Amino acid sequence: MKSLHIALWLALALGACGHEPTRPDGGEDAGDSDAGDGDVRDGDDDTSDADDADDGGGGEGLGPLPPQPADEVGPYPIGVTTIELVDTARDDRTLPVEVWYPAIHPAGSRTERYTFEAAGIILARVDSPNGAVRDAPVDASAGPRPLILFSHGNGGVRQQSVFLTEYLATHGFVVASPDHTGNTLGDLMFGDDSDYTTGQAALDRPADISFMIDELTEHIDEVLPLLTGSIDETRIGITGHSFGGYTSLAVVGAALNLSWGREYCVENPDEDGCSILESFDPELDFVSFTDERVRASVPLAPGGYLLMGDDGIGQVRVPTFIMGGDLDQTTPLPDEQEPMFAALPPPAWLAVIEGAGHFTFSDICILVDLYGEETFEQLGANIMTDGCGAENLDVDIAHPIINTLTTAFFQLQLQDDEAAAYFLVSGADVEVRER
Repeated sequence: MKSLHIALWLALALGACGHEPTRPDGGEDAGDSDAGDGDVRDGDDDTSDADDADDGGGGEGLGPLPPQPADEVGPYPIGVTTIELVDTARDDRTLPVEVWYPAIHPAGSRTERYTFEAAGIILARVDSPNGAVRDAPVDASAGPRPLILFSHGNGGVRQQSVFLTEYLATHGFVVASPDHTGNTLGDLMFGDDSDYTTGQAALDRPADISFMIDELTEHIDEVLPLLTGSIDETRIGITGHSFGGYTSLAVVGAALNLSWGREYCVENPDEDGCSILESFDPELDFVSFTDERVRASVPLAPGGYLLMGDDGIGQVRVPTFIMGGDLDQTTPLPDEQEPMFAALPPPAWLAVIEGAGHFTFSDICILVDLYGEETFEQLGANIMTDGCGAENLDVDIAHPIINTLTTAFFQLQLQDDEAAAYFLVSGADVEVRER
């Protein structure tokens, strides 16, 4: 669960240039389509060159469409908005949250450009790959929609995997992604690391998700009136990358099993991850975070097996679809995703993407593509090439696989779309295991 903050810091240090977004080609196999990645641009405040968004249908909305094929960009124009949630029960813990949703695009709307900031410094700008419009009117024509929570990686940001969060919204899902305060890009770059430990983040993250669900269901009129009536609180799923993958497991029942981890580390003191155990209160042992409102989980390259073990992961009680890369050096498949999959109660799935590394599951490889591996190596940021090198599967192939599998799984589990199972199978560049 190493951090990804170095990459965006490099965006500030190096500047940026253009990267043309692409869209799926509608092929039958998950690996044949071509989802948008985004456009990394410079850090100025000029947004005059953003493209006009498509008109969303004259203000009428698209109505109650059935689930559409998961291997194509969905039919819904999308909106994006930012809110700030304050948890008064946890010392006013504040969470900035990005929310994507099916929308209606007024004529002349401007395509969103996401801004990555840390401590008020603009690090990079990324153009919306699917034409999202900031604060666009919601498409309420189909009634309440399923809610998907996305949890970023260690030292990540809420917009780190826009290729996926936007894609889900085009298929009619409402998607909400928080900055996990204390464990974000800005915190790791400019904060005092000694004040906020990895152990504390592991405790806070699942609580952040449950608090967000409370706010977006019970208090939507107050915190996000734009989406009043647009969220179906009976159909909730979660996904996340790396530390966010751990979060996606913890929320659906995977418990911290720290006594097991400590015993293991006594016998294997040099094992990667054992140092993390030292950041927990030594009195903590078996800790559960289960939120029974969440019905399905898609952890992406999750880490943290050493924190949970078989007994902890065995507490999961919802359908779970883990994804991993066979070239992941940060949360290696044999040490993390495979034992997690083996410990999950069925129904459970594991997708192994051939040639994928750790950051294949995010948008970070755009920066490596722009500046080259050599630049990162020279600056001592070799970890950022995990998934972005010449030996790795190109993100223009990997991202459509991730999008297709994630969307199909949520369609199956949250929309009862049996036809979506067609996509949950092995194909070019991906092996899907089920138990």
